Amino acid sequence: MNGSNQISVPILDGKNYNRWHVQMRVLFDYHELLGVVETGVAELAENANDAQKHAHRESKKKDKKALYFIHQGLGMPFIGHVELTLFYLMFSDTKHGASGMQGNREPP
Repeated sequence: MNGSNQISVPILDGKNYNRWHVQMRVLFDYHELLGVVETGVAELAENANDAQKHAHRESKKKDKKALYFIHQGLGMPFIGHVELTLFYLMFSDTKHGASGMQGNREPP
């Protein structure tokens, strides 16, 4: 073993959305990403101090990490049937983070 930990991301195949949704929420919670997934990344004020800038950078990193997990969780059969643009619309908007997974949304 090379000492690195492999993260097992559940795969969405188009038929298992409810189970995948729950498993992704657990994954996000375990990696301390659920907060940013549910609330998104707030805009940074023009007059932000160094601590606020640092916190904003960390929130953006968490948001991108969550989006990475979502991309890892898309099975090839599912990707082939859904345009990526529609998928992004399902998981992100101006109010929510990368995945916007609050609520019980069905895939398009």
